[in-house]
Amino acid sequence: MAAADGSSAGRTAREADIANARSTALSALHNDRFRSMLAQIGDPAFGDALMRMRPAGDGGQAALGAVQARYAENSE
Repeated sequence: MAAADGSSAGRTAREADIANARSTALSALHNDRFRSMLAQIGDPAFGDALMRMRPAGDGGQAALGAVQARYAENSE
């Protein structure tokens, strides 16, 4: 009888995980910023631009202020 209880508990936990994953996926799909990001990375020109990027002279590190400014420009 203990094996049946463990199996049932495992099934219940799995169903809860699936429900959480479904809820998270639906939430992401309804999020405008996420949808916009998907559209951008789906564009072949975006992939080409990423491929051509080169690291900065300081090993690819960018100043926090510069990153925040670029993010603000792209979020408008």
